[in-house]
Amino acid sequence: VEMSTDKKSFEESFNDWYKMFLEEEKKLTEEVSIAKKQKDEKLVKARKEALEFLKSYEQEQRENLEASKAKISASHSKSEDLDKKYKKEIEDIHTNFKLNKANAITFMVDKVFEVDLELPESIKKKSLVKGRK
Repeated sequence: VEMSTDKKSFEESFNDWYKMFLEEEKKLTEEVSIAKKQKDEKLVKARKEALEFLKSYEQEQRENLEASKAKISASHSKSEDLDKKYKKEIEDIHTNFKLNKANAITFMVDKVFEVDLELPESIKKKSLVKGRK
């Protein structure tokens, strides 16, 4: 009779232990499930934050690019304006030269042939000073 009592008490204690094991397993499974949900929520949140950061960074870089393009375009436009201005000035100089070429040549030739035979006063004074010595 004692064996059956020992056997029964062993079965009871095993059953009690097994129930406790199943309860602990159920608790741990729930904790793991909660941890997985929290992890998934954190991943979703991190993804959203990363996408927002990337969008703002991309927008910032696009704005910088547009600003750089505008500066380059303005610089290029100014350069083109200066080129046009300089070309116009050069054309004006060539036009004026062509129009006044004959007068300029006549003026220069006249000046070359215009000879004043009289000595300037400063040279006269120097030669008088040298002559006294």
